[in-house]
Amino acid sequence: MGFNTRLLFAFSLVTNKILTSSHYTNYTLDDGDKVCPVMPGGPPKELIVGKDNRSAIIVKDTQYLKNWSGRWDFECKFIVRTKDRMGLFAVIQKMSFRRDPESDACIDYIQFRSVPKKKSLFSLFHREERESNKWSKKYCGQLHQFESVVKDEPPPTSQVAFNAYISKEGEIEVLIHVAVSRKLDQDSSTEIEIAFTSYMDCSVAPSTYKSCGDGYCIHKDYFSDNVVNCPFISCKDEPNCPKYVYDPTEFEKGLDTKVYVTAVTSIFLSFFLFLGCIMLCRYFDMLCWSETVPQDHHRASGTELEQVSPTAPPPESPDKDLPPAYETLFPGR
Repeated sequence: MGFNTRLLFAFSLVTNKILTSSHYTNYTLDDGDKVCPVMPGGPPKELIVGKDNRSAIIVKDTQYLKNWSGRWDFECKFIVRTKDRMGLFAVIQKMSFRRDPESDACIDYIQFRSVPKKKSLFSLFHREERESNKWSKKYCGQLHQFESVVKDEPPPTSQVAFNAYISKEGEIEVLIHVAVSRKLDQDSSTEIEIAFTSYMDCSVAPSTYKSCGDGYCIHKDYFSDNVVNCPFISCKDEPNCPKYVYDPTEFEKGLDTKVYVTAVTSIFLSFFLFLGCIMLCRYFDMLCWSETVPQDHHRASGTELEQVSPTAPPPESPDKDLPPAYETLFPGR
């Protein structure tokens, strides 16, 4: 009985996998699907996303990048766009791209950019319009869609997952870069799997669509199918959604480093500012660096003071006539 139960359970898993996979159009980066241009710099291939329960595709690779034998870095560009006027989600399901162990910069990476769906009269103009748009941040590192995401920074306010990208225009250009100059170690490997899903505004979506959050709806068949289609941290489409783990210890370490660098920078800036003030004071003869008054100036000032009229009356001259003595006026007395 136990064996039959396990067999039935395995059969249901296989059946469910077959049913759910029928809702996706699958592409690989190998030469068979020709997702990447045959010639470097060639026009990117366009992958079209359908409607309703055919409104999602999966692009993946497990061996093609690892076995790349070109002399230059591998770069692949392709475009995913929707039909009608629908938006488009891109959610990285699996990723194994290298980081520099010292600088933590991406060696291999993925980038997205959104472009308008409307075509210009000439494809050349449309290409120039696409090239004028900026690429997103570089996605790299190790990722699995159902593993907990540990980050050393607080959750973003937008609630968009770190492995997701949203295009309201409904067209996303993808760039995959693998640095051939940094050869893979024996234990290293490159792997990538991305799910692209078209969405509608829930206010105009039919009853066959369910909410992903933030007013975005996708077809109900893409719920509980072991593929994360919703681009938000909550990922409402999957019951076993990966948890976002914030490690404050790592964040505090990074914060301490930033505070230390800021303090040292402030000290140096204050020192140079003080030195600049001293130089300016010397240049303009201000404060302690004003010029000393010459001694001639002091002597001149003293002469002027001596020439000032005294306040006391001058002494009487001894030669001035005095009145006669009393005896002379009255000799008989």
